[in-house]
Amino acid sequence: MTSNTGTEDLISHLKSVLLELNAHPYPEVANPPETPKRASVALILRIQPHYSHWPATDDKPFPLHHPYPPSPTQQRRRSSAASSKSRDLSFKDVIETFFAQDWVKHGDPELLFIKRATRVGDKWNGHVALPGGKRDPEDDDDQVTAVREALEEVGIDLHYNNAITIGNLPQRVVTSSWGKVPLMVLCPYIYLLTSPTYPAQRLQPTEVASTHWVSLRALQSPSLRTYEYADVSARLAKSELGIKRWFLQSMLSKMMFAAIHLVPSNSTYCATIPAFIPEGGPPDAGTLGK
Repeated sequence: MTSNTGTEDLISHLKSVLLELNAHPYPEVANPPETPKRASVALILRIQPHYSHWPATDDKPFPLHHPYPPSPTQQRRRSSAASSKSRDLSFKDVIETFFAQDWVKHGDPELLFIKRATRVGDKWNGHVALPGGKRDPEDDDDQVTAVREALEEVGIDLHYNNAITIGNLPQRVVTSSWGKVPLMVLCPYIYLLTSPTYPAQRLQPTEVASTHWVSLRALQSPSLRTYEYADVSARLAKSELGIKRWFLQSMLSKMMFAAIHLVPSNSTYCATIPAFIPEGGPPDAGTLGK
């Protein structure tokens, strides 16, 4: 008899959402005048197998695509849409086949977050984010940027031999100065890894301090809802002058934001970043400690 793991309904709902997202893609957002920058992020999903439904070691690779995929150099800047033309199955067939596997039906869906490295002058210092970055002129489209950045920052290959390209989430214009100054257009794309196991991640020391797989159940849990205070006065006051700048610094200080306490199932840390192991001797324990 097959035992349930309590995640079957979540898995079924996830499949429906992915099918819906692929069938109804969000429109592309054009760049505002004099704002040519675009950036992409990759929302990477995986299904973590449950202990009681672990995949057999002799399971064959998930059958998806043409037996002759392009070389890595071709893949780097090639449009993901062009890559998908070599698939043997329709998107619905691929999703149905993937979710029909026993280890998937009873698994735990997870999402990959990164913690950004600490860098002088980086306004997103140490933030939790998704893998991604700015679009290069050589990139065919915004989706290629997401794939390239994921490979460069965390070492995960999102091409069709390792992942299913689901679609996109709403693009948005990132602004500063109370929404008055557009900085770039941010383009999020969704990918689903097809293997129950994946090679060790390769974290880019200048960009990523650590990565964390977080269960979708944790993101949905009311008990993990919390709030966080962040000092926003310095960032907002930089663009102002005189009394307005003083007012922002004195009145804003820290603001409260809704937050979620992330509970990772698996974390990988970049041991080659500066100050991963603090330099110097032990902290001063004081007179009593001595």
